[in-house]
Amino acid sequence: MLTMKFTISLVAAVLCTSEVLALPARYDARGYKHYTPSVPPQPPTTTVEASSSTLLNTYILPSSPLSGAPPAASSEVPPTSSALSEAQPSPPATSRVPGTASSQAPTAAIPSASAVPPPVSSQPPAPASSLVTAPPVSTQTPQANDCPAASNAVPLLRGFNGITVDHFYTTDVSEMSKAAGYGQEPHVAKIFPNAEKSMTIPLLRMFNAQVKDHFYTTSEEERDNAVQKLGYQSEGVTGHIFKTQVCGSVPLHRLYNPAAKNHFYTTSEPEANNAAIALGYQREGVAGFVLPPQ
Repeated sequence: MLTMKFTISLVAAVLCTSEVLALPARYDARGYKHYTPSVPPQPPTTTVEASSSTLLNTYILPSSPLSGAPPAASSEVPPTSSALSEAQPSPPATSRVPGTASSQAPTAAIPSASAVPPPVSSQPPAPASSLVTAPPVSTQTPQANDCPAASNAVPLLRGFNGITVDHFYTTDVSEMSKAAGYGQEPHVAKIFPNAEKSMTIPLLRMFNAQVKDHFYTTSEEERDNAVQKLGYQSEGVTGHIFKTQVCGSVPLHRLYNPAAKNHFYTTSEPEANNAAIALGYQREGVAGFVLPPQ
């Protein structure tokens, strides 16, 4: 009986020993697995010997925290980071040759907006209205000895035809006396029969037979337009009058009645006003300047 128990115990011990021997290295005798932290594989360390010129053009990889060996040189150029390029602006271009020391400090460019304007004058310019210019020669008052002799002037006669409603002006007494249907009225002014010292201009005369109107002007353009387009016929020159108010001359007012088709001339301001207010005439300015009738 005792021998049988010993034999069973021996067999059991042998079996236990074989199971322990058959377990992997990470399991203990009770079959429990032991945990061993894994260590990441270390990158192979390669020692590269390069000249000083080669090392300047190579990129050295950062050292691994788990490796104590110096990092190996790499010939790859790292990519440029867009974030870094945006954060750091490019340096301004310089004309200085790299590698040479400059004895002068770089001069910053001065923007046009910072240019100092010229000093403003404390004296304002004179206004245009204060600039005195010489008047035209024709408006300058001539000396008494430069004026034509008043004795050379003749009366400008005036006649009126009430049937045709036409005023007729002439310096020829015979012509006025022969004008049929015209009643003579007081003469209105004195004018010169001939040009005087280049100070006078011709008073041109026209007649429209259709509307029975005598028309007088000093403008050759107005005369030509009336002849070419308005049915008037040129009748020459009545006399010569001043272009400007000089030598004691007075304005020769010009008026026109569109209903009666009649031109009217007078040196009397009250007569001109009455014709414009009560007789249907319209003012057309001044024909020229003449000597007063008396």
